[in-house]
Amino acid sequence: MLEVIDKTRNVDVLSGNRCLVHRMAVETPRFNRDYGLWVFSYRNCAEISKRLEPEPRYFKFYGISHILKHEGWYWNGRKKERIKEGDCVISTPGFVQDYYSETGIVEDALCFTGSLADNLFKCGVLRDGVYRLGRGRYLLPMFELVDNPAHDAQIKLNLSLIKLVSSILLDSRRECPSNNHPQLDYLIETININPGKWWTSAEMAEICNLSESRFRVLFKQRTGMKPKEYIDNVKIRQASKMLADSDLPVKRIAELIGYNDPYHFSRRFKRLTGVSPNTYRKEFGFTGKNRF
Repeated sequence: MLEVIDKTRNVDVLSGNRCLVHRMAVETPRFNRDYGLWVFSYRNCAEISKRLEPEPRYFKFYGISHILKHEGWYWNGRKKERIKEGDCVISTPGFVQDYYSETGIVEDALCFTGSLADNLFKCGVLRDGVYRLGRGRYLLPMFELVDNPAHDAQIKLNLSLIKLVSSILLDSRRECPSNNHPQLDYLIETININPGKWWTSAEMAEICNLSESRFRVLFKQRTGMKPKEYIDNVKIRQASKMLADSDLPVKRIAELIGYNDPYHFSRRFKRLTGVSPNTYRKEFGFTGKNRF
């Protein structure tokens, strides 16, 4: 395939780390832009270079990687967990993560983008992290369709991808202990869909039909973050996306994520990202045309 991804080193992002940023270097075809989903790149049985430590990075698009051979570690910016053959890693735009191995990892992978992918993320079908997929080459049938621009081929590819990520989510819910509290999933989806709302612990605990103390424990187990920390990250992540992908005024973006005072928003944004909203927009931001 043609090279379709640009990589830029040493860029400040939400975590405060200096990261390797992966960006699309091609424009989304008209049909896929209208459809809302485009698989633009793949890696077929590719080997990842050997590394002993994670390299902080994030993507400006979505990705799913299926580990075919060897074992290693997945790092989400805070902690690491073991990954092995048959696991898959899902990544979403702006999420700092890496996976690595001292023996190298062999993977199949797909990169994709679009408004449909954004909606799948907002409703919780696409989630960052490690999932069990199995030892079959589940991505392989999609590879031959990636380079085929025919509309029928693209529709078939997109539907296959949606079916796969949906099945990964449903399988993980069946296996996850948090399934005893499906209200948590509903709450998390609602928080992501409504970034402008300010939630109290009491409101969230009530939705989940839990005491506040029990809610805090289960929420952190589920997300790895305290409720307020998670909500802050949702707000700032969505603000970052709007700064990068639109020409909305900073004041309007602040309002959309629940800040009536744009100066308060700017201070909070800088505290969590290390840069002001205007600086972030200059680095990553809207250029007046569709970058994808």
